[in-house]
Amino acid sequence: LFSMGTSFYVEIMELYITVCMQLKEYHQVESLITTLLEENVLPQDQIEKFERLKNLNSEVSKNLEKKENAQRLIEEQEYDLEKFGALSPNEQSIRLHRLMDTNVRQLKEPLKEIIECSTIHPFVQSLALILLVEQEVAINVTVAKFNQTKIVNPTELVLPNQLPQYGEIKNILELKLEQDPSTLEMVQYLMAKHAIVTYPFEWHPFEADDVAYSYIDFVLAMLGNVQEMDYEIIDFLQMLEKLTELH
Repeated sequence: LFSMGTSFYVEIMELYITVCMQLKEYHQVESLITTLLEENVLPQDQIEKFERLKNLNSEVSKNLEKKENAQRLIEEQEYDLEKFGALSPNEQSIRLHRLMDTNVRQLKEPLKEIIECSTIHPFVQSLALILLVEQEVAINVTVAKFNQTKIVNPTELVLPNQLPQYGEIKNILELKLEQDPSTLEMVQYLMAKHAIVTYPFEWHPFEADDVAYSYIDFVLAMLGNVQEMDYEIIDFLQMLEKLTELH
């Protein structure tokens, strides 16, 4: 660009700086203009314009930072345990879904409190934990549900449908229901919902094959085909199904 003429170079740099500002790359703009001014590559009649751009960039950057800090404060208050706990489970679920495309690292402490609170709905606890897992947030969290307790770190967890027992049950069902795709589809739908409720414990202490056959019995019973079944596991599945109905 220098070989093509200084004025052309300056035009391109001004355009590039404008684009960077639109993309909110404020640090890049600051660094670039500072370099241009320090290396004296700008024509004398352009120096004032670039200094104004630098000042404008600084103002916009500060205002955005203030806005983001204010938004972060609002979010932290929204997910404060006392305020969050006063909502219905359905409303809590909606609040957590809003965070799916948000960086939740600044909210890791409020989310930890939500997960560890014994009065929060198990499904909602799981949604909060899944947010931390998806973004690989490093924090120790004590999860307690269904008479089980353990300390987990989201960086070391996989999502519900990637856990070992889920895979075992899924494989058994696919083999057993290979000739009955409609029943298989119903069972897989229930499994996916229930896996969120039980997360991260899965269907323990029940064995994978017992759970798989109980799911088949459960769906058949829903369709009116009642037969001999393991009522302890069936009761557990019925409880999980009720817990997925946040309304």
